[in-house]
Amino acid sequence: MLVFPSRPASTRAFRVALSVSVSLLALTLFASAAPQSISSADPIRYLDDVKALTAPSMEGRGDGTQGLARAANMLEKRYKHLGLKPAGSNSYFQPFTVITGAKLKSHNRLTVADGAQKGDLKLNQDFVPFSFSSSGSVSAPVVFAGYGATAEEFGYDDYSGIDVKDKIVVVLRYEPAGSRTRAATPVLPVMRS
Repeated sequence: MLVFPSRPASTRAFRVALSVSVSLLALTLFASAAPQSISSADPIRYLDDVKALTAPSMEGRGDGTQGLARAANMLEKRYKHLGLKPAGSNSYFQPFTVITGAKLKSHNRLTVADGAQKGDLKLNQDFVPFSFSSSGSVSAPVVFAGYGATAEEFGYDDYSGIDVKDKIVVVLRYEPAGSRTRAATPVLPVMRS
């Protein structure tokens, strides 16, 4: 199924959503040859398709460009060629909305108190709030839970032996060493109940 966002109010938001959806769907599509067998996957076709989608004629698949329409048509033809059936309400093209460009409001702060001692943390240095989170205040104990990940299949559980109920859980961004090359960086406060 080829998915395209319905046009949000912001042209930039639409362009970002559309570019991301086309790119992700293209990668998903070309990485899998379903319903054909795995043996029919063709790495040359895959590379040719990626080159075609990134060619100058695709104009970056930007909002309102002919390149975007060409990319959509190319993907639709590939789905049909693979025998994939359209799904949803609008054939291979399905509308969805994406919120982009959310910004933090002013006066974001995080104060850590330990008994009588209090200290303010620096925004974007010591803490990074989600731009879509709500405002408010909380007073709760803090616990550290590594990356905040649980993966039973790998025998990995950062929450093992940690009581997180009604506490602020601080976790590292990214993933544990060995899962990828990205290293751990700043901690983010996360509420978990």
